[in-house]
Amino acid sequence: MIKMMKKRKKLSLRLCAILLITASLLTLLPVHVFATDGAEESTAVSKDAPKIMVLHNGAQKTSITLNENGSEILTAFTSGSSSKNLSWQIRTPDGQQWVNISGKNSTDLKVNYSLVGSMLDSENRAYIRCRLTEGEDVYYSEPVGILLSFDVPESADTVSPALFALSRSASAVSDTDGNTELVNVVINYIFDNGGMAFEPYGASVAKGSNFSAKVTSPTVVGYDPFIRNEGTYEDASTVELNYTNIQESVVINVIYLPALVKFEVHHHLQDLHTDEYSAVADHITTGSALTGSMTPLEGLEMALPGFKALPYEAITVAADGSTVVEIRYDRNYYLVSFDMDGGYGTEPIFTKYGSEIGANPPTRHGFSFDGWELISYGGVTPTTEQASKYDINSALITVPDASLTYKAKWITLPTTYTMVFWCEN
Repeated sequence: MIKMMKKRKKLSLRLCAILLITASLLTLLPVHVFATDGAEESTAVSKDAPKIMVLHNGAQKTSITLNENGSEILTAFTSGSSSKNLSWQIRTPDGQQWVNISGKNSTDLKVNYSLVGSMLDSENRAYIRCRLTEGEDVYYSEPVGILLSFDVPESADTVSPALFALSRSASAVSDTDGNTELVNVVINYIFDNGGMAFEPYGASVAKGSNFSAKVTSPTVVGYDPFIRNEGTYEDASTVELNYTNIQESVVINVIYLPALVKFEVHHHLQDLHTDEYSAVADHITTGSALTGSMTPLEGLEMALPGFKALPYEAITVAADGSTVVEIRYDRNYYLVSFDMDGGYGTEPIFTKYGSEIGANPPTRHGFSFDGWELISYGGVTPTTEQASKYDINSALITVPDASLTYKAKWITLPTTYTMVFWCEN
């Protein structure tokens, strides 16, 4: 017993030593803290962590200017890393998320209007960064702001075919000779949340001149254009511009609000012989709702006799009218019962709507069966038309969307009997 206790004590001492050595080694390892895709920048605690930066014309930049018709080259530079696993990312206009630029994984990135045009924020800037992946570690460069600039049209009185994305603080500019001062007239086409609905309209005119134009707002499927005026919305299908002695740049915001768009409702009926539903819609109806809203959860089903609509999900209404709501219907069951009026031999039937059924004749001693009479249709006395349509005597009937009750009719049969007289002995 004493030897065993000594052995256990030695094992415990060895285990403690191993744990202490392991803890010491862990403290010697470099520690890294890495930014996630949603972060603005990366942080590295270890001095040995790789560095990644974005260069423009050989120098590190935090902002560059991009002409609307030109292009610029950004170059990723890494130090302390042999990894070539690079990917370029661009930030969403709301500043909440970084997304990979598809197919852009080389050292150089060509930046032009086509690349950044849809990602401009309210200040007409887009932000780009480069990501370096080394094993399980990820590093990010500082973001580079891309400021978009526009060419001034040659004629001050002609509407520029170029698309302008100027901020509210757009200022007057001078031509190359410094003689003619120009101001800009810009119409921004935006959604109510500030996102760009369509590329802006713009014109440049000489300061102090007169300018007039009638601009048709572009069509944005599922949305209608309005101008907000003192808390109310006015139709902006066409915007009339009329300025005399214009002195400063003008910015007009046309806001696109959700419009009523149609959606389809497909109705699928349950098969008579199985529990399956029709693959192709038996009926198609339409509804309407605002773009981006949810379809109603009630009121879309059809009032189909003999069927019950199953619950269905609300879905988001697409702007292009492609939304389809699928509704399935179960067949109801109905009871066909028989009042045999003293007879026997015919069982009631509980079956699906639309089933074809018949009835065998009952038996009653001393009587001849004279057929079935429909006495109840859905709990009330049937009409002449109903009695004729659901005459179960001559043929099969199709079960309607109501319970049926039939009563047997009888004819008394002639019979013989024996009279026995008992006389007193």
